[in-house]
Amino acid sequence: MLRCLILLATLVVNATLSQHSSAQKFCFASLSASHCAATNGELSPSPEAATIDVAGQARSSDWLVESLQWIEETQQYVSQTVQNTAVNIDRYIARDSFDELAVNESYVRLRLLQHMGQAGQQTTETRFSGKIDLPNSKRKVKLIFDTDPDDFDSLEQKQRDVGVGSELFDKSRSEAAVGLAVERDLEHDWKMSLGGGVRLRSALDPYTRLRFTRRGKWTEHWSARIRETLFYYDSKSWGAETELDLYRPLDNDRLLHLALGGKYLDSDDNWEWIHGMSVNRRLDRNNAVEYQVGVSANSKPSTRVSNYWLRGKWQHRLYQNWLYLSVVPEVSFPRDRHFSASYQLTAELEMYFSKDLDLRNKRIRY
Repeated sequence: MLRCLILLATLVVNATLSQHSSAQKFCFASLSASHCAATNGELSPSPEAATIDVAGQARSSDWLVESLQWIEETQQYVSQTVQNTAVNIDRYIARDSFDELAVNESYVRLRLLQHMGQAGQQTTETRFSGKIDLPNSKRKVKLIFDTDPDDFDSLEQKQRDVGVGSELFDKSRSEAAVGLAVERDLEHDWKMSLGGGVRLRSALDPYTRLRFTRRGKWTEHWSARIRETLFYYDSKSWGAETELDLYRPLDNDRLLHLALGGKYLDSDDNWEWIHGMSVNRRLDRNNAVEYQVGVSANSKPSTRVSNYWLRGKWQHRLYQNWLYLSVVPEVSFPRDRHFSASYQLTAELEMYFSKDLDLRNKRIRY
């Protein structure tokens, strides 16, 4: 893990270097501005530069290049392996009807998160998720695996995208899951997904899930996404979830997002409701920010507000289309702390392994 973080950091350096001229790269590599002097608009070594340890520079440069090359080769190898696995399974199932030109959206996603609380507590989290897409099957089939299935996560957890560093996180719900899902297009732009699998714990926990989703224009200025989900886990009984997301462009670079949701868990005999509002802004090709406010409520022990929160998010494309950095400061006001402020800062490195370039380009998006 440490080596991976160090090597990922070298990508940050490389991305920074790529935004400067070759002369500026020379100055950066020398680690001192005094090692370069400007003459007639050109850069030439200053007298101090003559004392640079050339051998040491060469070793550092070689280590950086080798590290970058190792990370890029690993990403390409894993992406190709995911693609080959999906295509081979798809070809076996489709047989004579297999289409080489069909777009395969298989991927693996790796997230490394560091949570820092106001009392100095720190937690580190690693999440894996992925999908093996089989587009040539008679009915679209997807093999899904996830180290952090979210059916029993609260709507607030999903809205804030919190993890083990949050007071909302329930460690007993953090087992991985593997399953299959069959997707089918219905009338009026509705899509249905029926799936099932097992949650991997000390004793296997079978589950099934039925989901209906619709995306499209609502009015001239608003777009909407509606999602209805029913699920059943052998160990926890059943649950139901309704989500409504409304989107309205404010201008070419800003988008307003309203989120409404309700969820019922039979095991808790509790209803949860959330309402969130956020503004997403694209700063440039590689940077985007989000500003969010929200409120959540529960029906037990009585219907009342359980939390308010304010949250910001900065997302930066570090390298090509598969490595991203996010920084998320937030403050919440939970009822169980008498609505006093609770602060948290989360830093995340996110890596995608996929041969679908379109999929990776969607990572900085509205």
